[in-house]
Amino acid sequence: MEMNGLMCEAKSYVTQRLQNGLKDPSIEVSIHDIAWSFTADCETPIILNFTIDASGGDRSPVSSSDIFHLLELGDDELVDFVQNYVWKSQPQGSPFEKVDKLQFEETIEKAGELATQAQIPEAICPEQKAPPASPAGSPAAPSRASTFTLSVR
Repeated sequence: MEMNGLMCEAKSYVTQRLQNGLKDPSIEVSIHDIAWSFTADCETPIILNFTIDASGGDRSPVSSSDIFHLLELGDDELVDFVQNYVWKSQPQGSPFEKVDKLQFEETIEKAGELATQAQIPEAICPEQKAPPASPAGSPAAPSRASTFTLSVR
């Protein structure tokens, strides 16, 4: 499934950014509540909404503000993301190999509802382990929503 492949690449990118930015190689990332829509006649025909949660090796959540600031991407970082992650998403021949425009918007609050055509609950990647259980009585990890707007031409 192309969308899961793209989300696995996004998960790899986000994991690397957070691990490097926070200098903590034990950080694990979850990408979930993935929803998308496709409108052929738009300049950016694919709109993707998803939520990112991250935690350290001790299962403590990474703050939403840390995630937000580490994912503020400049032009060079967006080019790197497209060339080294989006274009390499599986399966081979995916429409994401033709992405030539990307807009990345992020919010700390849950994104508004998207008139979706499809959705998956979580990106399931080949190397993914089962998510660790939250310790009893601990608060849920803070969530933040990000919106990808991709143009496939």
